[in-house]
Amino acid sequence: AEIVRDDFVSIVSQQIAREVTPGEWKPMTGIFVPVSTDDNMPCSQGTYNCDTYSLFTPREAWDYIHAVLAGTSFEVQSICMLKNRSRWGISTYLTELAGIAPAGHEFQLNFSGGLDKVFSPQAELSGTCIVCENTMNISRLMGQVLFGSKLTKNFKIRLEQSKKEVEKAVGMARVFGETLKRIQSIPASENTAREIYAGFITTGDKMTTRAKNLTGELVTLFARGIGNKGETVADINNGFTQARTRGLADSSKDIWSTFESSEIGAYADQKAEFFGILADDDKRETVRAKGQYLLANSND
Repeated sequence: AEIVRDDFVSIVSQQIAREVTPGEWKPMTGIFVPVSTDDNMPCSQGTYNCDTYSLFTPREAWDYIHAVLAGTSFEVQSICMLKNRSRWGISTYLTELAGIAPAGHEFQLNFSGGLDKVFSPQAELSGTCIVCENTMNISRLMGQVLFGSKLTKNFKIRLEQSKKEVEKAVGMARVFGETLKRIQSIPASENTAREIYAGFITTGDKMTTRAKNLTGELVTLFARGIGNKGETVADINNGFTQARTRGLADSSKDIWSTFESSEIGAYADQKAEFFGILADDDKRETVRAKGQYLLANSND
């Protein structure tokens, strides 16, 4: 059956009152709790102050998704509410981009958040359909984050301002898909991967011990990383992306620190730069030739 907006239960704000004398209740100024209208029960364990917190309901998230994707062919693949309705998720399948998605890839715009003040709303491009808490966490962790914000007083202003950027990102998914499909068709050997990695990560005219070790680990991910076969330029990209998202075996940073940097810090810029080089035949060859020279002239 088609999923519709009303499949999400209506969530409203209900003001908290305290009993001042037996049978006499006094509303607490500015203190509310989110309540489901079907059973009139709270959706989270905590209350919130309307002066510092913005309630953002699943139906409002539905409206945001549909506004962002207006003019794009899509279908709502799944919706869910979890943890006593304190968390929600929406998965939309971008059918318009299905024809250009490389093998093994899907383009979905997922949106999830909470009503409990500890699970901020986030939208990401992902290949994971949200159907449970586990898939929600995977999508939020591994997807390309397009919008995320805490539910502070000005949340809805930031949400409205984000629409154009999210629309642009969805459009860029087509470009990314076409490019990724092309580099999947370009053969690459282990030596090619080693040369490209060495050329990219080395900033000077000589490889450091750290650069040599990192190059070796990246080559291993090229050959045996998640979903990799060590056969194409796309595998070179996947190896680098995996290292900069999930971390390396001997890294002293925990995976959450690595992921945060990979999405909003220096690693995010590195991933974008690296993909751009791989997608450009001339730039890719220049970096490969540099790496070939560095490897040939490095001291063992």
